[in-house]
Amino acid sequence: MGRGSGRRRAMVASGLSLQCTVIAAGCGIVGEKAFPQPIVRALVTPEGRVIVPAVPARASCPRFELSADEDGRRVALTLNEIGTDETCAQALHIVQVSTTLKRPLSGRTLTDTSSSAPVPYFDGRRLWRIGHLPPRYRFLRDSLLAPAGAPLMSRRAPVTWSRDHARSAGDHAELLIVQSASPAPPLSGMSSRGRADVNGHVAEIRSDGDRLGREIGWSADGIGFAVISRAAPPLSEEELLRIARGLHR
Repeated sequence: MGRGSGRRRAMVASGLSLQCTVIAAGCGIVGEKAFPQPIVRALVTPEGRVIVPAVPARASCPRFELSADEDGRRVALTLNEIGTDETCAQALHIVQVSTTLKRPLSGRTLTDTSSSAPVPYFDGRRLWRIGHLPPRYRFLRDSLLAPAGAPLMSRRAPVTWSRDHARSAGDHAELLIVQSASPAPPLSGMSSRGRADVNGHVAEIRSDGDRLGREIGWSADGIGFAVISRAAPPLSEEELLRIARGLHR
């Protein structure tokens, strides 16, 4: 199709898609520019994969590129929004962008080149391992998550790592096993339903009804934990406790 024909493109960053529909002059690569964007938080896997959130700041059908300049003491991250000045109708939702370092971070400092500020990050070496999953559940992705009321695109909110799982086809996360760099349990804001024990730690059980969701949250060793079921119907309290109690170093 020609540039004036109103075509559609899909851009993918770390498996998450951002669609835009051209209204005016099209969404071609002519005149593309790189617009630096701030990096407010990151997940860093033990192998050196860095995952950051990004949200479109311009109406230009963007894609995102994350790069790293590294030496023996520090890693400088650059996040660019690549696009044009043309107008697009797009869903301005947060996506995830990733890059892989030449070697694991291993205690080096992590900074944002757009501001020279340090980037708060969750070191994947601190992640507890999953010892139990319900039948038929499969791993989907690692993702950043904000607790209820905390803005994801803010350096002040605790960095929270969600290991997303699903039992049905598609990309919808039905089970989230969440760990936070803050000791506060990263619960999503459902109504409190009682308490339970998770390996000697007091856990809070929350639910919004048998068809809307259920979660368990607790704190241990300076890390906040939550197991959240978004399936329909959600997993039972007993099953969530089995998942919670199965987490280990």
